[in-house]
Amino acid sequence: HCSSVGVYGDIKNPPADEESEGQPDVAYEKSKLAGEKAVLGYAQESGYELTVVRPAWVYGPHCPRTLKLFKTIKKGRFFFVGDGSTLRHPIYIDDMVAGFEITAVHPQSPGQVFIIAGPRAVTLRELVDEIAHALQVPEPAIRLPLWSVWPVVLLMETAGKMLRREVPFTRRSLKFFTGNTAFSTSKAKAQLGYQAEIDLAEGLNLTYAWLRGKQLV
Repeated sequence: HCSSVGVYGDIKNPPADEESEGQPDVAYEKSKLAGEKAVLGYAQESGYELTVVRPAWVYGPHCPRTLKLFKTIKKGRFFFVGDGSTLRHPIYIDDMVAGFEITAVHPQSPGQVFIIAGPRAVTLRELVDEIAHALQVPEPAIRLPLWSVWPVVLLMETAGKMLRREVPFTRRSLKFFTGNTAFSTSKAKAQLGYQAEIDLAEGLNLTYAWLRGKQLV
């Protein structure tokens, strides 16, 4: 079952692990936690062999979220909300697929929950700067304080609901800038022998090569 590290909500003392309490506060996060409880409850009652995987921030080819980030930085339109010091824990798609594969077949997997994340957490500033380096463009420098952005996001969400239209910024997307998401992957390493291998710079360069080859950036 593919869940998400979003089940933790705002992590007060990173890194979180599988035993950390989930405190989701937006609809997507709440739905992921409810989904976990439902499938694990069914597995316990029926004896069905099931494993829950919580992927961290997945990036790479074919990901529209990754493409949007590359495009925004290349065009010089990216701006930080806050100072860029919050933590993100990226994982390249090939590492994520390998994580799914091992949890699907490992004899110690059934009934367990595993966080699958990349080699290390990075600051948002480091993530964005590495993308800029891959693109060979200047590092983004514009920073907006959270207090100036928060009311605009709430207004967008309200307007989107009234007009039944998708809006470019929501409270969930704002968490990309404000939420700390760093995780311990020691359980997956100890029980499954799994460890992500592709570091951030390599993964972003592989992503850019693919995007450029498809003439998407």
